[in-house]
Amino acid sequence: SQIRGAFHDYKNVDGARLMPTFNPAYLLRDPTKKREVWEDMKSVRAALTELDAINKKI
Repeated sequence: SQIRGAFHDYKNVDGARLMPTFNPAYLLRDPTKKREVWEDMKSVRAALTELDAINKKI
């Protein structure tokens, strides 16, 4: 998908960000996409870690 792999603001909730990625069922059909999903999950984890660090400073 063209929007996969990047954060997007969720318009209905202030400050909410989404990371679109592939559906798990799709990964069963095309396991070559697992690496891309892994990179997406690493980005999500880094963003959550950064957010936690910011919240601890407040």
